[in-house]
Amino acid sequence: MKQLTSKKSILQIARILTRIVVLFLLLITVHPLHAQDEFQIDIDDLFFLDDSEADEPEGEPAVEPESEPAGEPAVELESETAGEEAAAVETPAAEEEPAEAEPAERVDLAALTTAPLKVTGTVSAGFGAGIGLTEWPGSSAAENADLVDLLNVSGLYRSSAVVKIDARPKPYLRFYTALGTSLDNDTMVFTTPEISEIFIDYTLADKIFLRFGKQALTWGQGRLLGNPANLVSRTAQGAAVRGSVQAGSGTLNGIVYAAGDWIDAGADSDADPATYANTDPRAYGYAARWDTLVGPVALLLSGHFKLHDDIFQDDKSDIGAAASLSFTLGPFDAALDLTGRWGVEELAWNPDGWSVMGQLFWENADRSLSVLGEYQYDASLGDTRHHAALAAKFPKLLDGTWQPALSWKHAFQDGSGEFIPGISGRPAPGMQVSLGGPLFYGKPGSYYRESVNDELPIPKDQVAGLLLAVNVNFSF
Repeated sequence: MKQLTSKKSILQIARILTRIVVLFLLLITVHPLHAQDEFQIDIDDLFFLDDSEADEPEGEPAVEPESEPAGEPAVELESETAGEEAAAVETPAAEEEPAEAEPAERVDLAALTTAPLKVTGTVSAGFGAGIGLTEWPGSSAAENADLVDLLNVSGLYRSSAVVKIDARPKPYLRFYTALGTSLDNDTMVFTTPEISEIFIDYTLADKIFLRFGKQALTWGQGRLLGNPANLVSRTAQGAAVRGSVQAGSGTLNGIVYAAGDWIDAGADSDADPATYANTDPRAYGYAARWDTLVGPVALLLSGHFKLHDDIFQDDKSDIGAAASLSFTLGPFDAALDLTGRWGVEELAWNPDGWSVMGQLFWENADRSLSVLGEYQYDASLGDTRHHAALAAKFPKLLDGTWQPALSWKHAFQDGSGEFIPGISGRPAPGMQVSLGGPLFYGKPGSYYRESVNDELPIPKDQVAGLLLAVNVNFSF
């Protein structure tokens, strides 16, 4: 009797799955899959703080700490010189030991501050599919269109591989590089391997930390609505030299870098954007940051200069400055960024563009529930952006396999917004399955109905959707 019941259950499940597949194939027949809709496979990108638990080698962090997190002082000075302070570690004074005792062994500094060549990497492959509504059936915007005509189906395959090499042959020397390739979904061909980071670290006299090469940096604290205070967002586009040194009660970082098409052998300072020879100081961007603690408040002051900067396209803003604060506010971790940009020719107290960002973060004692809220007013892009956002991750379900999450964003300037509930889990080793259901509101063509859809894993100008992604990955 139990066997019959079990067989019936299996047959019912098989029928349901068959109907779903048939329905999906019918939808594809009416609306072919559009790879160009830029459907991204990682739905977790819609939320903050991806808690991906990809299989990693024991003892290795899930993310290489190459890019400095906002608000963190440069740790390289401490890590490179930590062994020096331990050089004098010996046994207690002689009177506590018999005179004939052998000398105590000294700490092996080389073992503490060097490491053999290490090769690590990640490999991932997966697929995704999405079904969306371009307008609500029966609405005036739908113009009496049938439900089938309002549906849009998209999908893609995705595969990527990254290999990292890290060597620390000397206490004062380090080499690091990361090389990766990914599948071009339009041509189904893997892209030419590209170096995302490659640099050499050198510590001078145990006091000055230097990094030479292609490197990614992140300043500022915005996480949900962009990060205007990240004045060095383009350092990974070219070569850079960064230095860190203790200055007063804090740490001072300085950067000189080239990015994009700033340098050209056929230099033309009248071009738009202007280009210069690599021997011309005007071809480079210059940035500095000083971070310190003022009582319970972490303070970061940063500045950036690039002559004829084209960061705002038509607007030329040569000077950027930002002040960032982070502190505890009752049960919340709070952050505040204030950013301004000026042109050299019209330098005045009134900036060409400015933005303010406020942020509150809370999590419970066991960190199973976390909530992040963010507010941003940005007048740096010509058109004012006035936004608020909220993201949350909830306790895991079904023995910790599945984690629900949601994100909400709203644009006050046009009343549009998005609300995205989702859930992701790891039902098998190395496999991640994600499901999301984005909802969009606002007039057609408004900010969250169309303007930002290139950043989201959905076809353009949707009002609702259902997204499924399956990804298999492993690390070595």
